[in-house]
Amino acid sequence: MKIPSNLLKAICYRCVTISITALAILSACVYEKPETPKVISKQFPIDAELVTFSVSLNFSIDNGKAYADDEMNFRRFIKEYLRRGRSKLYFKTVSNMNIGTERAVIARLVSRGVPAESIVVKRGKSTGDTETKSVISFKGYIVSVSKCANWMGEAGFNPTNKPNFNFGCSYYRNIGLMLSDPGDLTSPQGVVENDARRMDKAIRIFRDGSAAGVDLPKSEAGKFAGPSSK
Repeated sequence: MKIPSNLLKAICYRCVTISITALAILSACVYEKPETPKVISKQFPIDAELVTFSVSLNFSIDNGKAYADDEMNFRRFIKEYLRRGRSKLYFKTVSNMNIGTERAVIARLVSRGVPAESIVVKRGKSTGDTETKSVISFKGYIVSVSKCANWMGEAGFNPTNKPNFNFGCSYYRNIGLMLSDPGDLTSPQGVVENDARRMDKAIRIFRDGSAAGVDLPKSEAGKFAGPSSK
């Protein structure tokens, strides 16, 4: 059977049109080469900066013992030194401070856990209005993390399946804020004498069945295991 030429041309034209349409559809569905994945830890870095911590305090002497005018601030400061201190603890006094007062303050620092060999006394040349005025300082690290302030982009509709702008930011921010000593990012410290004493105390309290760090509530007296009598 002979097909008329005009009909054959129409069929060929239709086939070419269908082929071009199919090719266009397939081209649109071609797999897009993914971008080079970003290293999230570098996109939201956790940085540590070495700074100087200092506090100015007045001390009073009672029965040979030194007490700061702001005891809460004093104890918090010494706690920070034991946690993140990366230098000696400098104790700067006025020139007219009594030697007995100076020794009492040093003894107080030692009683709070500061090693005696870590205390450096720097006697000032100027005379202060208050003989018991002093400045305590040390060097330590503070942490710097991303603020995660930009939340651009759709969270529900994501046809590309790519991570949003802030993906991973809160994760690394929280890790940075939980660091006890940000200096561990640059040069981790080993176990020191204070850590060993604290660990020994914690183990002893655990074995005794006592509450660690807080007073035992009377309402919960029967909820803790007592020491074994065997």
